[in-house]
Amino acid sequence: MMYALEPFDAFAPFDRPIQVFLTQFTGRFPLFDDAIYLISELSIFKGMALFSLLWLLWFYKSPSESAQDLEKRRESLLVVFIGTLAAAGFAQGLQDLLSVHIRPIAADLGLNFSPRLLAVKAFRPVNSFPSDHAVYFCALATGFWKLDKRIGLVVFLWTILGICIPRVYLGVHYPSDIVAGCLLGVAWMLAFDKLAFIHAAARRILVWGKVHQALFYWFAFLLTANADQLFDDIRRVLLAILATFGHNVHL
Repeated sequence: MMYALEPFDAFAPFDRPIQVFLTQFTGRFPLFDDAIYLISELSIFKGMALFSLLWLLWFYKSPSESAQDLEKRRESLLVVFIGTLAAAGFAQGLQDLLSVHIRPIAADLGLNFSPRLLAVKAFRPVNSFPSDHAVYFCALATGFWKLDKRIGLVVFLWTILGICIPRVYLGVHYPSDIVAGCLLGVAWMLAFDKLAFIHAAARRILVWGKVHQALFYWFAFLLTANADQLFDDIRRVLLAILATFGHNVHL
């Protein structure tokens, strides 16, 4: 079967067959479409669930674990968290700098994307490559993998099945956005974890946190509560402020 390719899109031969296959099911089972939409939109199925594992690993202590081992694990968790936040900024920067292809749902591809998403969101024709969600959560999954292989595997599987594939099905991203994002997220965290000054900074934060526990956990809660949605609320506030002064930008 031949497909009409988007002009100047080198990834179209890879993306198009997958998109055609997935969108053939759109509308056949409205309940399924609604379920995919909710999984994609609700934070309990995305960041809230995954970032809560950071808290689980932070406070979990096995009977055989020494205080020194616990301290080392918490240092690694801080590095993972900082690295994941940095990965989000890295991905957003790439989306703004590159010009690969606009979001499928905003492009005239002739595909049958779910009207459920279009009914509640307006998508501007901006570059979608790479997927910031894929970079973000694959970086987080890689960090978990380095700490605990079982938890890392669960996070990887959920990132692919519960976060990335629904975004392709709904037309938010192309498959190439997801593949590139996952590879970048893994590479980013592996490289980030090797930076000695980041580990040194994490150790200093731990020392400060022991002295100022209330402030430390208050700030950590605020960060993880906003990180589960890639700081959407903060970005909306910044966009509103910038728009007030006549600066219309995409964050």
